[in-house]
Amino acid sequence: GGVAVAFFGDGAMEEGVVQESLNFAARHNVPVIFACENNLFSSHLHIGLRQTSDSVARYAIAHGIEAETIDGNDVIVVSEAAQRAVVRGREHGQPTFIEMVTYRWRGHVGPSEDQDVGVERSSDLHLWKERDPIRRLREGLVEVGALSEEEISAMGDRVEKILVDALSRARTAPFPSKGTTSSFLYSTGVRT
Repeated sequence: GGVAVAFFGDGAMEEGVVQESLNFAARHNVPVIFACENNLFSSHLHIGLRQTSDSVARYAIAHGIEAETIDGNDVIVVSEAAQRAVVRGREHGQPTFIEMVTYRWRGHVGPSEDQDVGVERSSDLHLWKERDPIRRLREGLVEVGALSEEEISAMGDRVEKILVDALSRARTAPFPSKGTTSSFLYSTGVRT
């Protein structure tokens, strides 16, 4: 009944290992969800300069894998697509490809908006920020009466406290010993 999930970006679609994984999953009916966060950039290069189409779901379709392209900035749509994919994996043992179209607000590495490294996004970045998935979910929950603004604000305060406490503990925690370097790896063959 298990289903595996692999998260990656649109740039990874240009790597051979992803194509091999799609082929293997399709050939052997592996219950895996390929969750591609298509933010339209690979490092500093827009998808329109790298590929003939801005959608990458076509690669999964070419391998005979059920694929969906969805609004990656809509939490409900993403959840529903994931639920369908889990059912497909569990009940039919089949892979699914979900392309979640979104936009990268910040740099490939670091907190900047990449304006200083040759990525021209000033004309459309503000449009994507208006589609902020967290804000959209918040507004939707208030609109349907699932939560009030006060409840959401109180929840935000609790989360903020948890984060501040965790950061404080992390900053004061002792540095791990060298003996723990392989304690949290999946492979047991790693030697230190």
